[in-house]
Amino acid sequence: MKEKESDELAVIAEVASMYYEHDIPQNVIAEKMFFSRAKVSRLLKKAREQGIVEIIIRFPLERVVTLERTLCEVFGLKDAVVIKNYPENNNANTRLSRLGKIAGEYLDEKLKDGDTIGLAWGRTLYQMVSQIKPKSSRDIHVVQLTGAAADGYNAQMDSPFLVRKLAEKYRGTYSQIYAPLFVENNIVKQSLVREVIIAKALQEARSVDYLVTGIADFHSGDNVNSWAGYLDQARKQRLIQKGAVGFICGHFLDQNGNKIFDDVENNLIGVSLDDLKKAKNVIAVSGGVDKAHATYAALKGNYIHCLITDEFIAEKILRLHEQDKK
Repeated sequence: MKEKESDELAVIAEVASMYYEHDIPQNVIAEKMFFSRAKVSRLLKKAREQGIVEIIIRFPLERVVTLERTLCEVFGLKDAVVIKNYPENNNANTRLSRLGKIAGEYLDEKLKDGDTIGLAWGRTLYQMVSQIKPKSSRDIHVVQLTGAAADGYNAQMDSPFLVRKLAEKYRGTYSQIYAPLFVENNIVKQSLVREVIIAKALQEARSVDYLVTGIADFHSGDNVNSWAGYLDQARKQRLIQKGAVGFICGHFLDQNGNKIFDDVENNLIGVSLDDLKKAKNVIAVSGGVDKAHATYAALKGNYIHCLITDEFIAEKILRLHEQDKK
């Protein structure tokens, strides 16, 4: 690093220390440093941008135990985690961040040496992997559950990155599926899944101790990230016409949790819905935007053992269940 750059960073750090550590107002810092107030503001912005200062907002993670118990009773779940909503901090990004944090805490409590974890993709799981803070290194093995997204999808939210990142955090190992999530031709799919390295990863994915996935919902108004880049508008409309309400681990479901038969399903590379039903522990993390319809469908299809969600979605799922009983 050049001496001039080093001196500038030292000044930025000094200003940041006065402001954040010693609670000195910006106008007082300006007087002490013989800077303008505007320059102090710019230096504090640079401190955040360059990572000299890291701001962590610790939102409360109070759980709603009554809803957790009800979800377990109604849907026969092994476990449920429902975080309380706070009206003053209830935008979609905040809910997503809080959900990722509690999902990370939940998973860290469960993992032990020798465990294998299968990981899907998406914003919710990105939040989980980003915020998970292992209490210790563990001899775990992380496995990719589906092929990779198409070009244009945020690589940090895709399975290959998340699998590597989670393994690194625990100093564990990982396996990847070196194939796309979707191919246009079933012959191509069958050829790919027979490749030794892909077949081995898929076999590992079918026998994980914990399978962790997000859920996407067509009712939310979200574009479901274009099904990781593969789902154009025509395909989306065709799936909706066939009754699709959303997807879990890449597989589209109708309102009763049944598989949607389509070339999207036939040519997907990854674990199947049957694999999900046979899995030991499927942890679904659902929240951020309204994903109640797709989450309810996944619950009705018996694909989930543990649901991690927020108060709003939990209550809406239970209302949908009551409506179905009428």
